[in-house]
Amino acid sequence: MHSGHKYRLYPTTKQIKAIEVNLSAGRFVYNWFLDYKIKEWKSVKNLKKSQRKTKSLFDLMKLIPVIRKENMWIAEADQRALAYEIRNLMAAYKNFFRRCKLGEKPGFPKFKSKYREQSIIHSASIHADLKNQKIKLPKNIGWVKCKMDRLKPGKLKSITVRRTTTGKYFVSLLIDDDQKLPLKAPIPSKNEIVGVDMNIHVFLATSEGNVIENPRYYDANKKRLRRAQRKLSRRVKGSKNRKKQKLVVARQHEKIANKRNNFIHSASNLLSKKQCVAIEDLSIKKMMTKGSGKKKKNIAKGFSDTALGEFKRQLQYKTDWQGTNLLVTNPENTNKKCNSCGAINNAAAEVYTCSTCATELHRGYNSAINIRNLAYELVIGNMYLVLCLDFLEN
Repeated sequence: MHSGHKYRLYPTTKQIKAIEVNLSAGRFVYNWFLDYKIKEWKSVKNLKKSQRKTKSLFDLMKLIPVIRKENMWIAEADQRALAYEIRNLMAAYKNFFRRCKLGEKPGFPKFKSKYREQSIIHSASIHADLKNQKIKLPKNIGWVKCKMDRLKPGKLKSITVRRTTTGKYFVSLLIDDDQKLPLKAPIPSKNEIVGVDMNIHVFLATSEGNVIENPRYYDANKKRLRRAQRKLSRRVKGSKNRKKQKLVVARQHEKIANKRNNFIHSASNLLSKKQCVAIEDLSIKKMMTKGSGKKKKNIAKGFSDTALGEFKRQLQYKTDWQGTNLLVTNPENTNKKCNSCGAINNAAAEVYTCSTCATELHRGYNSAINIRNLAYELVIGNMYLVLCLDFLEN
């Protein structure tokens, strides 16, 4: 089983220069080959498919020595890391054409900018020392001071060094512990399934009656961020003051992102330990495009700040690690349907009131119970299908 672990690096001035050489070389190689592939496609796009001949991944790797002769400074970087950059580019190309065939938004590979977050993958001459709080990186970087709280036993497959827009350095370790994912726990009874309703008003409400409010970190730091962005807009382009203010804006965004990530990890950790969790199959992209004008903009901001997609992703892999179950149900009318009588009512208010049976309860709590009931029906339906198939086979 593969797992990733992220830690903060504290390199010396000399090590920073060596890391920057690797980051710059990786960016240069990626951009060079992206430009090469664009020119190659332009030269063959008007030909028939049978006549189109483009270079494969291994053909492109043979060009690295040619680039190194023309740009001698690249020789100081880790050569395996440069090969990873070409692999990443080819993977991005394949994903682009795959999305085109499926009719999705293509997302053509972009050129890397030195002003954005940088990263590079190392897979050779790498070691991690938990006792001395150090990580060894290849070439002339050596042992770098690192803050590690724990280190999972297993084989260290690769290390990704990342520099953020605020100038901080982080390292991500990919570890393989040669273990399989634990077997899923048996589906419990209906009352033991935890239904979870997620929205931008209340972050989540469970069928157990627990409600976690949406912290709205962007709204809480909106005034400071706006003030910093207004100052940035008044700075002269290319000046030192603009660079300083740009760093201030980046730090504000980083603070908001860190608070949000910490909150989502805490919430997903709590739910992943439940034996069975049921959530809705929400299409975040479609929900962000609802409305028009200012209303659409506010809805999109709310969903971006809440990060429900990231919460769902974390809940998925954490339940796999814990061996617990995650059930996904149809979100249709879960917030409008009464969990007692099944009547459909308007759910605009925070307190849900049924016009048929006069039931009154929190809107999120009502939705969570409906999600739990749908999940249980799904489990029973699957069990019935398995029994029918077994009967037909016998």
